[in-house]
Amino acid sequence: MEIAGMKFNSPDSAKIGENLSINGPFELTANGKKQTISAAGKLTADSGELLWGKFFGDLNSQKPVFEIDAEYLRAEDRLHCRRCNLNLSTVGLIEVSGTVERAMDAPLLNLQTKSGNFSPPGFFEFFLRENFNRQYPALDNLGVGGQMGFEQKLDGRLEGLRVDGVVSLKAGELRAKSNGWRIGPIALVLPLQIDLGDNKAGAPGAPRTGTLAIESIRVA
Repeated sequence: MEIAGMKFNSPDSAKIGENLSINGPFELTANGKKQTISAAGKLTADSGELLWGKFFGDLNSQKPVFEIDAEYLRAEDRLHCRRCNLNLSTVGLIEVSGTVERAMDAPLLNLQTKSGNFSPPGFFEFFLRENFNRQYPALDNLGVGGQMGFEQKLDGRLEGLRVDGVVSLKAGELRAKSNGWRIGPIALVLPLQIDLGDNKAGAPGAPRTGTLAIESIRVA
């Protein structure tokens, strides 16, 4: 499949994509007897711009690659994602697997996400500095370093999502580009639990603890 110059927008124009160029192998299989639709492919976006609220992203620098191996069961309205991965060249690879129940009605997620090479500097540059440096000029004088890994489990509906997992950081760093101050290297292992629903009950057993180590802090 090869698409050039594609554009889209939501009815309220809150989400807009322009000049999108997408290519790669793609396979779609429908089985009437089993009432399943399977999709497999590896699609690369060579160029394009995205505008989502205040977020603007130029895909020329990221070359996103979306790899999918999934099956939709129509009778059960269930999406089974064996592999739904997204790779951004300066941010890293995010792997997703699991199921989405009632996919066409009120999605109920049971997903696992993980990354072993997530780049905080790449994320900071693409998602934060480029979008908010006019609103917050201090971002232009801030430098970020390190490599992050995470493994999370997502359960529930979007409005009541529960996230449970671990986040780690190696050789982390916060610094002023003017060389006025620096914090790091920073090492972090953080058990992470977020509950957006009404269930306030904690996990059974003793609370999990994390570790934070800062080698040095230097000020001007």
